Amino acid sequence: MKWNASDPARDNAARRLPRMAREFFTAGDAAARSTATPQEMHNFRLRTKRFRYTLEIFKPCYGDEIDLRLEPLRELQQHLGEINDSAVSRELLLGRTDLTSKQQQNIRRGLDTNAATAADAFRTFWAEAFGPARRREWLRYLAAAGAVKSAQTSRPPHEST
Repeated sequence: MKWNASDPARDNAARRLPRMAREFFTAGDAAARSTATPQEMHNFRLRTKRFRYTLEIFKPCYGDEIDLRLEPLRELQQHLGEINDSAVSRELLLGRTDLTSKQQQNIRRGLDTNAATAADAFRTFWAEAFGPARRREWLRYLAAAGAVKSAQTSRPPHEST
């Protein structure tokens, strides 16, 4: 992401973060496909972390309201983490020599069920939290960096939010 060092942070944020969000949405759509592999979902989990951390850096440009935007990203990471945990556990199971093949099969079946349940929960959450209307809200919000913060600080002290 290229920033213009001569511009204020809020201008850079308003110009660059909507593009980052669009790329995030595209990657999320790919990860939410029924054919997505656990590795693709894990890669999206890492992208989600980077996106969230970037937004946290720019909190001063957006004010406390950004915390409401960060919560769905945390929940998304949780869903994706559960999928990854099952995939990693399945890989670790392959190296176990102290279990019978029947035991390994039962554990694998349980891990596969957990992964499928977590993947379904991820896809449902993705559709609800990052559907088309929510994406438009995100893009408008990110493009207005500083506007929310300025409006909050310019209000008379007696006026409530």
